[in-house]
Amino acid sequence: YIAVRNLNHSNHHTSLSMSDLAVLRTAKLAMAEGLLTQDDFDQIKLAFLRAQQIKAGLDAGFIREEDYVQARDSFLHSLDFSTSVSNNGPAPPPRTSTPPLQQGAGPPKSASGGMQRATMPASPKFAPPQPSPAPAQATGCSTPAGATRHTGGGWGSGTVEMPPDLPKLGKVNAAAGKRSMSGIGLSEQCVNIYNHIKTRKAYGWVTYKIDDTGNEVVVDQLGACGSSFDQFVAALPENECRYAIYDFAYNNADTNKTQNKLVFLHWAPSGSTVKSKMMYASTKDLIKGFMDGVSTELQADTYDELSENEMCEKVHASLTRK
Repeated sequence: YIAVRNLNHSNHHTSLSMSDLAVLRTAKLAMAEGLLTQDDFDQIKLAFLRAQQIKAGLDAGFIREEDYVQARDSFLHSLDFSTSVSNNGPAPPPRTSTPPLQQGAGPPKSASGGMQRATMPASPKFAPPQPSPAPAQATGCSTPAGATRHTGGGWGSGTVEMPPDLPKLGKVNAAAGKRSMSGIGLSEQCVNIYNHIKTRKAYGWVTYKIDDTGNEVVVDQLGACGSSFDQFVAALPENECRYAIYDFAYNNADTNKTQNKLVFLHWAPSGSTVKSKMMYASTKDLIKGFMDGVSTELQADTYDELSENEMCEKVHASLTRK
């Protein structure tokens, strides 16, 4: 009732209320997609209701304008709190940058010492190709001229730098002026890189991130052709959200040939902030709208959920439905 009442007031106050409601709707969307817990959403909703109650006092002349602004800012600031692990569990670790990996190391390991990944067996007729003794580039996969490949161990292993003069593929300015429901845009470079992966097999994978200003999705890291799946997983930060496209190769036993399918990954680790999860959840449909040809979508919030067998099963399931 208070929220509706506030929307009927002056233009200045209406814009504030609509902004608050938009954030609350985004939080509800993130919870619906499993990115926020009920406790996280209740915390945001409580801050929202408190701000609206103070707004009602402002309209009635009981409090000052600056008091209302302070309450509203407190609500928006609450979105930067980390999510809780469980109702009674310990608080998550503070957000930190992922440390460099040692040579030969995979993604961050569990407390027991190894990376406890899913071990679900793949379908006998549909399995990831067996790795060869020495890494080799996949057939038809050629890194563009001017790209520098990183082959040493550690963070960034198996990645390439962005070529300064990458040819433009597809429609010019395809993403110009397009915004997600949270007001975030998409750089043309993101679309161009995807087109190079899709049509020219120029890269093995790419990760995307929302830039530091929170205004645009940009390219984060590029995977070289022939880079391993472990190197792809290692490029996903432990406490930060990402989008990714992975050119997944699998052996089809019916045709005895290696085939490729493009997989879209929404990476939302439990250690990332509520605000980050909301921004990525509300922008996912925008970026996917420019990625025609993606076969499968995978969402993960722990490294345990990422394995070649798991991705293979997802691709297989998508083909079975068609």
